[in-house]
Amino acid sequence: MKRTGLILMVVLGIVLLTGTLYGQTANQTINLTIGSVMLVAPDAASHSLSITTGTVDQIALTPATAAGTYRWVTNQAPTKITAELDSDMPAGSTLQLRIGAGAFSPLTTAPTDVRTGMPRGAGNEDYTFQFTANATVDPASIPASKTVTWTITN
Repeated sequence: MKRTGLILMVVLGIVLLTGTLYGQTANQTINLTIGSVMLVAPDAASHSLSITTGTVDQIALTPATAAGTYRWVTNQAPTKITAELDSDMPAGSTLQLRIGAGAFSPLTTAPTDVRTGMPRGAGNEDYTFQFTANATVDPASIPASKTVTWTITN
């Protein structure tokens, strides 16, 4: 009986060892692609600017401003942010955008560089921007709304 148990254990050990030594293996190739990621997100869907005052004997009215913040992420470098209007401003009026402490850039229906030389990475803090609307007494009114399209590109 002891002998049968010992033989069974030896045979079982050989079977297990043989299965481990001669087990089947397979290889699989994984093709991974990381696409271009370039995202920009202003803090709000809209900002309001109202030009409601001026100075006696001055054609230019007092500009109106609105400020906000934006964040971004990109795996490309260098990149830039452009902004453009859906339609031109009426004669005698402008809408300008400033990023951070940079200069104001007048916006038109053509893409305007508002931030350049951005590195690869994420703007995971709030970056500031400011819109300024300027007008003279010439346009009696300005359209009720304008759409500004922000684009991050290289």
